[in-house]
Amino acid sequence: LGPSSSATTRPSHARWPRMTMGNDDECLTMFGEQNGPKIKSAYEKVMNEKSAAMNGRMCWPNEWYPEHLPLESATGNSIYFHLQAKADPLSAIDGGQWPQVDASEVQQEDVLIFSDSWGYCKEILAQAPPGRVGMANVQTKAASSYNEKEVTKLVGSQSWDLIIFAVGIDPPASNSVEDIHKQQDAVLKLYLCILKKLGDDMSRCKRLVVITVDIFAEEPEIHEECGVGLMTNSALFGMSNTARYEVQCPIQFIDTEWALRTENTKYLVAEIFRHSSL
Repeated sequence: LGPSSSATTRPSHARWPRMTMGNDDECLTMFGEQNGPKIKSAYEKVMNEKSAAMNGRMCWPNEWYPEHLPLESATGNSIYFHLQAKADPLSAIDGGQWPQVDASEVQQEDVLIFSDSWGYCKEILAQAPPGRVGMANVQTKAASSYNEKEVTKLVGSQSWDLIIFAVGIDPPASNSVEDIHKQQDAVLKLYLCILKKLGDDMSRCKRLVVITVDIFAEEPEIHEECGVGLMTNSALFGMSNTARYEVQCPIQFIDTEWALRTENTKYLVAEIFRHSSL
């Protein structure tokens, strides 16, 4: 894995992780064809290695299950064709066209974006399903540059089909406690301003997507290379869970990775624009 082509510079403290995978582990990837026997063998190998390492220690093991889903189409119906093929596979082998021609109208969506500074949102817009994005209001300032009045005006300016909050991707200036607290404080206050407005007026947003990077990473290498600053914006996860009780609009939380390749951004885009992912 390598850095996205849009990310050309980085803070000196946040080095790109050197991800390596053995031949046995390559079949555990979420991309490409699934090979049941190889997946089982590779998973058992990893399970035995990790079990030996964790034996006698206190831990909270996590299970991540790959779920292969189709890319989102312009009309937003790809998931339904996918499920139909799963439920009725014979309908896909009658010699006709599959998936069938989708003549549904493309519904444009107005999007408000609080963008990161690393190019993730730029690539998300570039790879959005054709015709899906109507008006895109992209805010590119640092989290500390906003004030509540400005945020309230932006969110309340119209009824947004989608708000993408990606400021939580940006790391602090350094791994010092002061810089971490400064960035964390700015990001959480900005997020709070958005949530306050949505809590007061639920008609302002139909879907809210929050994006972070590698706060759930379990690989020791990335933590050793990036340092404690990697976890600066991890509080957004708990805050989003709490917000679901207070804000009457769906909130989708996505944690992607620093090593996301440009050609894999389409999978991230599919999750954002697939309504049934919420």
